[in-house]
Amino acid sequence: MTANQIFTIGHSVHSAEEFVALLQAHHIDVVVDVRSSPYSQYTPQHNREMMQESLGKAGIGYLYLGSELGARRDEEEAYDGDLARYELIRQLPGFNNGIERVREGMQKYRIALMCAEKDPCDCHRSVLVTRVFHEEGVEVAHILEDGSIDTQSDLERVMIDGRRSHGHQQLDLGLGNSEEVISQAYRKRSEKICYRRVLDEGSSIDGGSS
Repeated sequence: MTANQIFTIGHSVHSAEEFVALLQAHHIDVVVDVRSSPYSQYTPQHNREMMQESLGKAGIGYLYLGSELGARRDEEEAYDGDLARYELIRQLPGFNNGIERVREGMQKYRIALMCAEKDPCDCHRSVLVTRVFHEEGVEVAHILEDGSIDTQSDLERVMIDGRRSHGHQQLDLGLGNSEEVISQAYRKRSEKICYRRVLDEGSSIDGGSS
């Protein structure tokens, strides 16, 4: 069952206790941290070392894969000008190595990919990473701030027309054009949230902090 299911979660501004409770409610075994930088001055309880400690006390494993699955890339091949393009990131060996490590972990553990943003629609964990698993037929479950679940198809609906429904109804996009419409929706969302490099000294365009 775990081999064909993966979760995601955003730590948002939850306390360490609230965050652990959300994970426990969904029986998560391991948190895979996909933040490029696993630190925050606003939520220090979610800094890498503190999170690892709080999760460990709750019996939940922690694995950092931000270098492999993060949105801010060191590889020049990920960039089109100043933008880290998701379609380019998907082709990187490092990214695909990270995907494979998660695949292997899913054979044994109930995994949640973790980033900072509370809404998965605003985060690369869903627009980039779990899109890969969804296309492979893996069941993707995004844990929302209130503990409810959105599927990847729910997120696709939100990206297309802004509707959020927890009934998990199938997308109705018209015969013959659903794949094209969904691809365009991913492309537009990624352009909105992708990481933008500093262009000049003293100026920074910073969209997508995960």
